[in-house]
Amino acid sequence: MQPLPEPGAVLPLVRSAGIADEAAVRRMLGLAADAARTLTGGVGFGADGASVEPEIAGVLVRSVARSLLNPELSTAAAAGSFSASPGAFADWSDADFVLLERYRARRPGPGRVD
Repeated sequence: MQPLPEPGAVLPLVRSAGIADEAAVRRMLGLAADAARTLTGGVGFGADGASVEPEIAGVLVRSVARSLLNPELSTAAAAGSFSASPGAFADWSDADFVLLERYRARRPGPGRVD
């Protein structure tokens, strides 16, 4: 586990597009982490919510950078990045979603025997 990504992990990826709003990136990372935590049922995240598996941290950084560089790809671009209908998250690539689904499949469920 490692700490949740900070804006400093995203800003170098988007600076060439003139993006440098650290507060906005921090907010977007928080929203992306909340969405990923919900999808995985918390698997891959620390109990305190402040740490995450490195693979998931990479998904968070990539998805925020992708959203900042291509805001028209977001489901509701006019409302800002990381706005979407419940159960959807347009800023994850197919590879990102597959990775998160692997963590989701590991979550314990009622009557599940691992």
